[in-house]
Amino acid sequence: MEFIKVNNGNNIDVNIKPNVSQSFSFPVENISNQELELVFSKVSCTCTTLDTLTARLAPGDTKTIRGTVLRATSAIFEPTITFNAAPPEKLADMQTVTYNIHFHLT
Repeated sequence: MEFIKVNNGNNIDVNIKPNVSQSFSFPVENISNQELELVFSKVSCTCTTLDTLTARLAPGDTKTIRGTVLRATSAIFEPTITFNAAPPEKLADMQTVTYNIHFHLT
């Protein structure tokens, strides 16, 4: 069963210029029938930051996550979102989804 949808199920594609700060954003939608508590992992490189590391989404709600990247080369990152029903009933209910951010050098 799917609970959340990141960027409508598509990769997050961001065009970048070498060593120029670039903003980007993507939607995260709760497609379940329960409120979810989300925890966003940090991207594996300090070149990329997200403005939100936690969020709570009611059923059907969408939150726009904003980020900033500053790097000199193309890259693909696969960060995760860990989520659970809010409030969590038990730790074993936690689940993780991976999404892709593609930075394209232009």
